[in-house]
Amino acid sequence: MSTSLVFRLGILAVTVSATSITQAAEQTLYVATYQHIYVYTLGASAPRVTIDHGLAGISQIAIDRAGKRYAANFGTPLNFYKDSSVTEYERGHDSPFLIITDGAESVTGIAVDDFGDVFASSYYLGTVSVYRPGGATPVFEFKKGLTGPGLLALQGCHLFVESGYNDIVRFPESDLLTVTPPGKVPTYAIVTGGPFTVADDGTVYSGGFVVYEDVGYEEFVAVFAPGATKPFTGLILSTGRNAAFEPYVAVSGDSLYASAPDINTVFEYSISDHLKLVRTITEGLNQPGPLAVDDKGNLYVGDPTEVLVYAPKETSPSQTIILPDIEGTVGLVIAK
Repeated sequence: MSTSLVFRLGILAVTVSATSITQAAEQTLYVATYQHIYVYTLGASAPRVTIDHGLAGISQIAIDRAGKRYAANFGTPLNFYKDSSVTEYERGHDSPFLIITDGAESVTGIAVDDFGDVFASSYYLGTVSVYRPGGATPVFEFKKGLTGPGLLALQGCHLFVESGYNDIVRFPESDLLTVTPPGKVPTYAIVTGGPFTVADDGTVYSGGFVVYEDVGYEEFVAVFAPGATKPFTGLILSTGRNAAFEPYVAVSGDSLYASAPDINTVFEYSISDHLKLVRTITEGLNQPGPLAVDDKGNLYVGDPTEVLVYAPKETSPSQTIILPDIEGTVGLVIAK
């Protein structure tokens, strides 16, 4: 495995091996709350599988090509976070077939490549550990350049790692030349490195905040060209300068989606049309968080107690999935 590290907005890009795969047509919705994973057939209102064994403070989930489920467990305060681990579940089973604790302390991110290699980030250890399929001992650790690694994402042959520190982009001296909407000139932007998403072409979209000299925060999405270390443009999500939550982002086709929890809104932008706003969704939303899009273009929005589904171009939910618990949605994944 050859590796190369490239800083991107406080996100590291690590080269890994990849191969193409063939997948079945049926898609499944996976909803992660603090200590549960719910598995839904698309269109269903009740989960067909509930996973609750071995989970402790989920920070991220991943699904591999065989339908195995993986959870990054940061741990719980009740156990002083000593129950941190990576848990793996066979398709259709609700008990873990493998629990990884070696090199898995304060686990904040999880990703699985096409070969079944598992990548897990440990915030306090400052590492990303690599495990072979079925293995519970790391065969390699990424450490150089990592500070408080968090969420992970795989795109092509690159592994993107959220960094635990903030990058500050100042205005107007920075190369962030375009801000949407125009005419709003903040003092500087805090780019947190996550939540983030990576488009098929390698463009990175990352949530954060912009800060104004007269005090006040607004939710912000920074856009980084492939291989770039600083954003070339950004989106300010109007929140009245009292933002408390970072926006979540998702990309599907030509659309960029961003949730603004502080104003209970999800925005859709056209990527090819210079991030022009094309849809604003507010109906049914309550602190919208994680986002996902299925292969028919339906948008899934997670909030503290439910998941709402919006058909393409629609602003009213076509379905509301009431979650069995009130732990809050920490992740949505749609996989085949």
